[in-house]
Amino acid sequence: MSRLTFEGVGRNFGPVVAVRDFDLTVDQGESVVLLGPSGCGKTTTLRMVAGFERPTWGRIAIGSRTVAGPDVFVQPNQRDVGVVFQSYALWPHMTVAENVGFGLSVRRRRVKGRRSGNVSGRVETALEQVQLPGLGKRYPHELSGGQQQRVALARALITRPRVLLLDEPLSNLDTRLREDMRLEIRRLQREFKITMIYITHDRTEALALADRIVTLNKGQIQQVGPPEHLYRVPHSRFVALSLGPANFLPGVVHTAGHSPTVRLDTGQLIKATADAGAADQQGETVTVCVRPPDLVPRPLDGPMDAWSGLVRDAVYLGDEVHYLIDVPALPEPVRVVDRGENTLQRGTRVALEVRENTASVLVDGAATSLPRGLATVGT
Repeated sequence: MSRLTFEGVGRNFGPVVAVRDFDLTVDQGESVVLLGPSGCGKTTTLRMVAGFERPTWGRIAIGSRTVAGPDVFVQPNQRDVGVVFQSYALWPHMTVAENVGFGLSVRRRRVKGRRSGNVSGRVETALEQVQLPGLGKRYPHELSGGQQQRVALARALITRPRVLLLDEPLSNLDTRLREDMRLEIRRLQREFKITMIYITHDRTEALALADRIVTLNKGQIQQVGPPEHLYRVPHSRFVALSLGPANFLPGVVHTAGHSPTVRLDTGQLIKATADAGAADQQGETVTVCVRPPDLVPRPLDGPMDAWSGLVRDAVYLGDEVHYLIDVPALPEPVRVVDRGENTLQRGTRVALEVRENTASVLVDGAATSLPRGLATVGT
């Protein structure tokens, strides 16, 4: 079994708490992405699994074996964990084949009845798996960035680790290579049923690679769940903005429950979605989250009302247009992503409509510290 378990794990660096009360179970063959801004505890958590950091408190287990806990600490080379670093960490004086086979040479273990001394066949297979056949004799400096990242991935996979850890491995690649490598990593993870923890601050990577996303802020878990649920039903502004642009609209619960109706301060009555702890009582003041693609702008011919405004800015991006719309009744401009054929010009008067069953009520509607750089995404 390669299930990974965290029980109340924490890590201090002097007076600074880097990770606090981390509880999580990663099932065998599951891909979990830790998502959050710099300094939120992602890398520290990954390093504790790898054995590069020792938890200050709590327990970590791989399968039924405790690898870190009170009076227990298994060394990194005995944990059967593969790690792919952001910097690739390839040996420049070794060929691609030597880099990939390095782990097997060190471990000298048997796999399926064969000695790992037969490294060349395993290396060749590993390179084929990451679509680099025939490049074993090259050196890292002779490869592109994407190829070097594939070599690092092959090196981690060749030992068939029980858990694969990836520390922002695509951040040094250009946009097209990142897209290709995301697909490649997800394909390999699913094909070989690898238990994987992937850390990133990039929402696109998180949505594309995760069976479940764990959002972190200041060392604490904010929300855990499948990508679609966290995107559609975030519990807080922090979680919402971690997964993309969002509008936060004040309102009052009209009918309570899991599918409440909320009357916005603009007067519009909408049907929303709510997790436990949100929209529990009729008359409760709440904050509703609406994603920019879920707002429909329509040119307004008649007089303006509380749910209409003026187009402040319009950015054409090919298959969609991003708008910033000033609505007098709201404290902040509204962000809209429209996939219509006609671009609305600046200064156009528009009426806004919330698409049915797309809004959600925040559990924590109060303002929280936002991931750096995400509060203004979307224009």
